[in-house]
Amino acid sequence: MFMSPLYRAYAVIAPVEANGGMGSSLRNQLGGLAALAGVDIGNSASRKEESFAKLASDGFARDFITTDNLIPLLFRERWDPNTKTWRAGDKAPTIGDAVTRFTRDVRTVSEDRKNGLVTVTVEFGSPDIAANWANRMVELVNERLRVEATENAQRSIEYLNHELDKTNVVELRQAIFRLIENQVNNAMLANVQREYAFRFIDRAVAPEKRFSPRRTILTAIGVLVGAMFGVAVVLMRRAWVRERERARAAA
Repeated sequence: MFMSPLYRAYAVIAPVEANGGMGSSLRNQLGGLAALAGVDIGNSASRKEESFAKLASDGFARDFITTDNLIPLLFRERWDPNTKTWRAGDKAPTIGDAVTRFTRDVRTVSEDRKNGLVTVTVEFGSPDIAANWANRMVELVNERLRVEATENAQRSIEYLNHELDKTNVVELRQAIFRLIENQVNNAMLANVQREYAFRFIDRAVAPEKRFSPRRTILTAIGVLVGAMFGVAVVLMRRAWVRERERARAAA
């Protein structure tokens, strides 16, 4: 009865497929140059794995906690909201402590291997905060990956333009132009597509019922264990009384 309630919120998302992959001939012709330029030549599987790893990483959890200043909420039992300070005698938790609690007790990221859908689960004492964090994490990872993709595309374009100035081979120049076109398309896509890495299938909503503690089940288990313990005590006491009576009779 004294346990703090926990609410569980889910956000179901799907990885966004990579677009603009290069053909096999161009991949074979300029694979080394594309790798040096940081050009994605169409490996959508690696992009999905990278996006999932980013979402589930401790580094992203650290950024999420820092960006939204979540340490007081994660350690709300030690935080005084009136004075905006940590309670007397309580040491201020570090960002490492916050990441450990967040990844161990609050956030779970799982993938369904059958359909490829990803579920972001958040367990917290407030249903509204749990739903907000689940949705917010997806939005933030999309924004981070979108910005990274834009910056990588710009660097790739600069490198390819530099290589273009160094060669007069027509076939090579045409291939480099195609790589530049691919990176321009990637940059444009990243600029306009907000759901860059993941798109929402089902946004998280504030749960109406708590997930834990399940008081009815715990009460039933307590009654059952108590009854078993009581029967055991009665049987042991009865056996002890009989043994005393036998000892007296023998005396």
